[in-house]
Amino acid sequence: MRQWLADKEINIVFDHYTGFEGAPEYQFVAVYKSAAKVFRMWAGWFDEIMGKISPKEESWTSLALLYHLERGWFEASPWKLKEVEAAIAQLKESHENLQLGENKDICRKLLDFLSAEYSRGAAIFIDYD
Repeated sequence: MRQWLADKEINIVFDHYTGFEGAPEYQFVAVYKSAAKVFRMWAGWFDEIMGKISPKEESWTSLALLYHLERGWFEASPWKLKEVEAAIAQLKESHENLQLGENKDICRKLLDFLSAEYSRGAAIFIDYD
């Protein structure tokens, strides 16, 4: 785990990266005062999820905009997700468009993780490696 969480008790709650070591990794991190919860995933899972989000009024917004422009977490990690509710809405759209299978399940777990932790007051970060 990265140095920026050195003062926190870290709990990896979902690990969808094991088996893909050496490939790019996303970590969605819910940060509290003295603890952090981590959702790890292989970048390939996230790429497919993001590919199921459609532009709105001919342009990308929120999480999809940053993803397609390779900004935010691509420029500096960890990166604080500021539009969490908009990102959750986009992930819901993606979930609806994904075929049944492992990635649809991973998307559902990511949605549940972000929704629950954000509603509990966590700051949400994306750490990309």
